[in-house]
Amino acid sequence: MLERVFPAHEADMQAMREELLQLRAQLAAARQRSEWTQALLTHLQAGVVVCSAAGQILYANPQARHILGRDDLEGQDVLSPAWHMHHPDGRPLERPEHPVARVLLARQPVLDCHLTVQRPDGALRWVTLNALPIPDEQGLPREVVITFLDLTHDEMAMRAAALARETMSRIVQAAPLGICMTDEQGIQEQVNPHYCNFFGYGREEMIGRHFSMVAAEGERQVLSLLHDRFIREGACLQGEWQVRTRGGELKTVLADAVRITGDDGHPRRVSFIIDISQRTKLEQALRRSNEELQHLAITDGLTGLYNRRHIIQRLAEELQRAQRYQAPLSAFLFDLDYFKAINDTHGHAVGDAVLRAVAAMLRHELRGVDLIARYGGEEFLVVLPNVDHDAACVAAERLLLATRELDLGIEGLRLTLSGGVVQARPDEGAERLIQRADLCLYGAKGAGRDRLCA
Repeated sequence: MLERVFPAHEADMQAMREELLQLRAQLAAARQRSEWTQALLTHLQAGVVVCSAAGQILYANPQARHILGRDDLEGQDVLSPAWHMHHPDGRPLERPEHPVARVLLARQPVLDCHLTVQRPDGALRWVTLNALPIPDEQGLPREVVITFLDLTHDEMAMRAAALARETMSRIVQAAPLGICMTDEQGIQEQVNPHYCNFFGYGREEMIGRHFSMVAAEGERQVLSLLHDRFIREGACLQGEWQVRTRGGELKTVLADAVRITGDDGHPRRVSFIIDISQRTKLEQALRRSNEELQHLAITDGLTGLYNRRHIIQRLAEELQRAQRYQAPLSAFLFDLDYFKAINDTHGHAVGDAVLRAVAAMLRHELRGVDLIARYGGEEFLVVLPNVDHDAACVAAERLLLATRELDLGIEGLRLTLSGGVVQARPDEGAERLIQRADLCLYGAKGAGRDRLCA
């Protein structure tokens, strides 16, 4: 039979009840802490692995399994080479270098150890790892707790950024246009090889100096003011500028700029320049060619006066203007007398010289606003804007006298002209006006030449 034991006193019974309640409370608290710990380990973003002093894995939380890509961690040898762990530089991690081995040997924590781990699926994971010893009563490592974070995303992002920076640096270095970065004060901080080669300076000669060192003397102050405004407001800084190379050669560049923020939070200006000196020279040559072609298209090659086609066009414009403002306009058409005889007697070279001399005389005697043309072989047409019939006759008489007095440098050679003077009628066209002047011209010739007919 079991013998029942009763406490000797009621006080002892009460003490036993209180002790039992305390034990139950401690057990409930321990169970709750265990639940909290389990929940924490389950949802922790860091991987947690606990291994014995022999290196056998005793526990691994879900994040550790996810990072390492394995569900069979418990019971595995944490020091096994099957983990394929490597240093960041790619060297395989030897067994004595393993953080757990180092903890067991030195009995000290290993902190911030960066490694790569190859998962069974072949994927690499970059991790940062801490290993902490849990000592026994004698202070020897009984267990080792390993915590690690998966830095793969950050590592890949850093590598991608580094690759992008390296690629961009290579592009900048190899770019076929000049690139220069200046600080707020306009001091050059970075220049690419093309920029240096274009100006003929070494990189060390440009870094630390103001960008205006390459500007033409007359544009340095303007460029400095534009730079300051660009830094303050981001105003446009695009345009064509004259620059001077180290050898003193003036060149034309097309410059553009962007404003960026540096690592120090201060604005920078990045300038891009393209040499357009040759293009500018070609444009100038083309412009001169076009001007020459335009000149050839409207002038007579021998005398330099307007040709027949252009004087008719200009006369039509002047008639419209005169009619619009109800202003007078007159024309004087004349012919050199016996010019064929000059060519036959003295040769065409003398005849050409005579025509040039007459053209020079007309320029000298007439106003700058008057229009003068070689209308035919030895025919000339003068258009007199804002001049009525009487004033036109006075001007024509002056030209008649000036022609008689021309010294052509040939003994016995004297010139005379026959011409017709007309004033434009309302709503009269250029062709009709010239026809009337031509009739007057033939009238002067029929009357004996060396005279005017109006």
